Amino acid sequence: MEANWKQLLALVWFAALVLGGTLLIFGRDVLLPFFVAVLLWYFIDATASAIGNLRLAERALPRWLCRTFSLVGIASVLYVVGALASANIAAVYDAAPLYKSNIEKLSARLSEALGIESRLDITALVRDIDFVPYLQDLALGLANIAGVSMLVALYVVFLLIEQHSFSAKIKAIFPNQPARQRVEMLLSQMQNRLETYIWIKTLMSLLTAIASYAVLLLVGVDYAAFWALLIFLLNYIPTIGSLLATAFPTLLALVQFDSFAPGIFVLAGCGAIQFLVGSILEPRIAGNRLNISPLVVLLSLAVWGSIWGIAGMFLAMPITVMLVIVLAHFPATRPIAILLSSEGQVDIPEPGRDS
Repeated sequence: MEANWKQLLALVWFAALVLGGTLLIFGRDVLLPFFVAVLLWYFIDATASAIGNLRLAERALPRWLCRTFSLVGIASVLYVVGALASANIAAVYDAAPLYKSNIEKLSARLSEALGIESRLDITALVRDIDFVPYLQDLALGLANIAGVSMLVALYVVFLLIEQHSFSAKIKAIFPNQPARQRVEMLLSQMQNRLETYIWIKTLMSLLTAIASYAVLLLVGVDYAAFWALLIFLLNYIPTIGSLLATAFPTLLALVQFDSFAPGIFVLAGCGAIQFLVGSILEPRIAGNRLNISPLVVLLSLAVWGSIWGIAGMFLAMPITVMLVIVLAHFPATRPIAILLSSEGQVDIPEPGRDS
């Protein structure tokens, strides 16, 4: 009888995984904007809380005013980011002939250094690569950005409007006080952990972008502000983002100048900054607060990247953090949370205990 019960439980888990995976893949157009909106809502709420801690004439600002300042500020930053990206992409396109000429010069020098009699024709190699499918995907993605952005903004607005009623809804759903306290502790732990991740990652990404911007200005790389912005965004993607944030400006430095030295300097400088901030400074500040195994981080990047693309990579860590907290809350799924954790220990929300 017990064996049959375990088989039934395993079958239910398998069915739930299949159903959940199917829903994530085929419901991408609905779920992805919603997850992005939830993350933005968390960020707006965290920023509003930080503004609320400020005192003007020994008085705190009203909560609605803090949230308004936070919303307007974040919306302005996103607008500036979009405008800067659009302007610099157009400028890079206009500078393409100069870059092509420098690539040919570098090809000649590389062939001479390697002792190859026939010059390496890099431009011909690039022409042989079929970029049409990738350009079509990029065009389709850019065409959908406006619509997705409007949907995300709509979700955020409704989340902010309904935020004041969340507590009342939880009380109505869980009239039993101990059960309600456990749910409130679970939600509080998720919020605290996500806010910690967002603030630390934002601070470290900003520090990395500023230091990299100084390196790019020193070398004279074109569109240094745009590359600093890209470095800031890519650093939200664990591990892979740091590699891409170093590779992209290095490649531009190689094609911008007819010499290898600037590219090598950018590679060394930006690489050193990524290592110092990502491997030394950030772990010292963050400690082990996220409690996620490095192997699980890589696996989550692969899984969410395959399901939701680049956006999935940005959301991989927040989703994994929430997943571990939820799994640790239930005794039946707690072993899974322990496997996903970094040291085999998980926090279990308990009423009366601060998370």
